[in-house]
Amino acid sequence: MQKIREHPIQEGTPLYVICENVVISEKDGLAKVEEHLNCTGHRIDSKNFSPCKRDRMYFTTVRPDFMPIIFRSSFLFQFIKPFLS
Repeated sequence: MQKIREHPIQEGTPLYVICENVVISEKDGLAKVEEHLNCTGHRIDSKNFSPCKRDRMYFTTVRPDFMPIIFRSSFLFQFIKPFLS
């Protein structure tokens, strides 16, 4: 992430991250991933908003008010919104 932030083409432009990954535990290096992405990971299982069960970690630096209107009105967004403050 630091190399991307320091690249000349990135100068003056904020860097936003949206990332999904398998669940990462503290012993597997969660703190290091959060440090590199500069955000906190949130564990969300898709069984809460879809017919499939898929436990995942989500990371984002995108503020909710910057997300597209379609996503902000979705059920998924309503579920994860408390984690994005």
